[in-house]
Amino acid sequence: MIKRLFLLVLLGSLTACTAITPIPTETPTPIPTLVPTQASIAMPKIRYLALGDSYTIGEMVAERNRWPNQLAVLLEDEGIQSDVTIIARTGWTVDELWQGILANPPEGTYDMVSLLIGVNDQYRGYPLDGYRKDFRFMLGNAI
Repeated sequence: MIKRLFLLVLLGSLTACTAITPIPTETPTPIPTLVPTQASIAMPKIRYLALGDSYTIGEMVAERNRWPNQLAVLLEDEGIQSDVTIIARTGWTVDELWQGILANPPEGTYDMVSLLIGVNDQYRGYPLDGYRKDFRFMLGNAI
């Protein structure tokens, strides 16, 4: 019984010694941020050239649903504006894409180029070795 009484007194004294810190009533002053806000900086802008066939231009889709335009929206969501140029037509082979580029050459340089071409070469039964050669040529010119 004496042990219990001693433990009770000991616990009472230990809890009586703890300090209670008052909760501040004022809200702290916010620390100014060093990171510029989106409104205070200009968004970088890139020029994007999309080359290809129906996989690029889309078949029977609205212009906003063409994948290069969808990519432009995703880039903008990340803070990057893009100026999109599309040279593509449904049914084009690599050779026809090259003719389309020659007929309407893109001006200046581009920061990004995509090249989606070849399904129509396969569909028309063109030899795979010819496609490889033509694609390398097109890729080299795109770069």
